[in-house]
Amino acid sequence: MTSLRFAAAAIPLLLATRVLADWSPDFRVTTDPESSNTGIDGGRNVIVEDGFVMIVWSDDRDGNREIYFRERLNDVWGAPVRLTTNAGSSTHPAIGRFPGEVRVVFEDDRTGHPEIWTKRKTMGIWSPDSCLTCDDFESSRPSLDYRGIHLVWEETKDGNREIYHREHPMGGVWGPAFRVSSDGGESSHPSVASPTEIDFTRGAGPLVLVVWQDDRDGNLEIYSRQFDVFDGWSAETRVTNDPGSSRFPTATVEWGGCSDVVFTANRVVWQDDRDGNDEIYFAQGEFGAWSIESRVTTTSTPSRHPSLFSAYHWAQGPFGLVPCTFPAIAWEERTAADSAASIRFVDLHGEEPEVAISDLDAAGIHPSLVLEHEQMIGGDGARRAVVVWEDARDGNSEIYFSENEWDFTVTGVTLPHETTSSLRLGPAYPNPFHTATRFTLRLLNDGAIDVRVVSAAGREVTRLFRGIRPAGAPRFAWNGEDASGDVVTAGTYFVVVSDAKGIVARRIVRLR
Repeated sequence: MTSLRFAAAAIPLLLATRVLADWSPDFRVTTDPESSNTGIDGGRNVIVEDGFVMIVWSDDRDGNREIYFRERLNDVWGAPVRLTTNAGSSTHPAIGRFPGEVRVVFEDDRTGHPEIWTKRKTMGIWSPDSCLTCDDFESSRPSLDYRGIHLVWEETKDGNREIYHREHPMGGVWGPAFRVSSDGGESSHPSVASPTEIDFTRGAGPLVLVVWQDDRDGNLEIYSRQFDVFDGWSAETRVTNDPGSSRFPTATVEWGGCSDVVFTANRVVWQDDRDGNDEIYFAQGEFGAWSIESRVTTTSTPSRHPSLFSAYHWAQGPFGLVPCTFPAIAWEERTAADSAASIRFVDLHGEEPEVAISDLDAAGIHPSLVLEHEQMIGGDGARRAVVVWEDARDGNSEIYFSENEWDFTVTGVTLPHETTSSLRLGPAYPNPFHTATRFTLRLLNDGAIDVRVVSAAGREVTRLFRGIRPAGAPRFAWNGEDASGDVVTAGTYFVVVSDAKGIVARRIVRLR
């Protein structure tokens, strides 16, 4: 059997040392006497960006199941917000963070049978509920990609369950439904992914990956299908081939490679009982082909309901900045009695062993994972992981949260100079942006600094400041113009700040 470490090592990486911090104490997101649930599908329940943590879940505190939302800005949690108010049951929520808005999809039976509904938050205001599938057939288990652009779900209109897809592109509305799967079996529990970073230098649009479980072969196997702007939708591809049941897949897709030759990394994890008990498996693919599966867990107790996420890290390559993607997995680990479970986490390209996030004596299940990178030029940076799960330690199921941040260094790159600077560069907001973006520095000491905007190829676009600044937290803004006052094209740029000891940077995206 191919080991996980061997399979991961085959991916061209520049990864080196990291300093792993402890996970934060479990934070209880919900506090009420009724059941709060995340779900067991490929739809993500948490997103993290620009200082925000945003969580959705279903909750029966109101006498029937409704969708709730809660967010944290920096270290301050807001109050829970009830998103749905109807006599039906609202379940299986998923959340996406589109530039300028938050999108939520969920399953709801207010019409008499399950359908897919959505709502969005713009300028701090939630829109009314909108039905995406309302017809005479059941639609269930929605999954949304991280950016909230691509939606997949199960649909019964074809006589058996099939997977369907709809897209909500930038500046548009939800497009028509497209049937992804086509077979006589039951296709269910879909997950959809597209690159978490919007990169307009790549043309008309990103690749989309859909995975699901399917019993067309007599037992449950994982299938996939992908879309790109050049070739359209690929044929359905079987990811697994074993006599066990392969279930609950979660997918990611990123532009990666950590070299000047950038490839698309398709990844999927799932739960599999081929070994006599449930274990977590992982596969990676490119151009529609999948590698041999790698077994992530090896335990005598069940490992179930994995959540996979990949996030960008930018490193300095021979001809400019190059993208790297490092995936991680969270899952539930059952006890021998199968009566309690802990949430566990492993970084697939790290040297650290897997860790338990929640107490083994608790009852943590159904985790949802996201990653975020704090980028510094030259390969140094910080990586943040956030996990949300449901837990019955309090006598009923509640939503819990934990996070971890660690420093890492990528080797094999040419460092501009020592990165021992006392500079700290906060998130740019808004990001992506249309007309202007703002950011704050943290200067621990008085001294000379240089603040520039550079292109993804490393060429200077404009200088925002050069001179002496006292210790403190100065704010800067960029209006999207170059040094000549001309508006730059849409695309990826970097704010680069340097002092006598080092250099830090943050990626920003200008929209059209």
